[in-house]
Amino acid sequence: MTQINQMSGSRENEQNAYNAACVAFSKLRLTSGLEREMGLCDGTLRNRLNPNNLNANLTVKQLIEITNRSGRTELVDGVLQSVNMVGAPLNGSDTEATLAIHALKASQYSGELAQIALQNANAQRLPRTERDRIREIASAGIRNFVSVINTIEYKTAGIQPLLAMGADVVTGLPLPGIA
Repeated sequence: MTQINQMSGSRENEQNAYNAACVAFSKLRLTSGLEREMGLCDGTLRNRLNPNNLNANLTVKQLIEITNRSGRTELVDGVLQSVNMVGAPLNGSDTEATLAIHALKASQYSGELAQIALQNANAQRLPRTERDRIREIASAGIRNFVSVINTIEYKTAGIQPLLAMGADVVTGLPLPGIA
């Protein structure tokens, strides 16, 4: 009996992650413009993003289209959290930044996350806005860590990228006598 309750509670938590993502995305107030761009009737996305409306769900195709058109990842993040995963979008411009820049940005977000953790260490509960802010900072850090990996993979795929990585190191380090 307890196993059934645990399983039921787990399913409820999984659904809560997606519901929270739907609410966070709805607060951005992008649905009207997206409905026009996607050729949907007014209110369609609002209804499909409403966690209380059990009969209206987004299709995978709509989820992809909403994410691509809005540039926002809240809904995909909610889906991934509901299956105990996290994701990081890879932008084409990520390969243009140096390895050092990605590593420093990842470190910056880690520091911000540590600061927030210290501020909320004794809190009994986190308000939704604070939880969303923490999730956003953590996701940005994850994206930069993934960008570090992507940059390493991209720059070490052959001899030319390996030379480019060496040039990044030389230009990024302050060496005496070389300016």
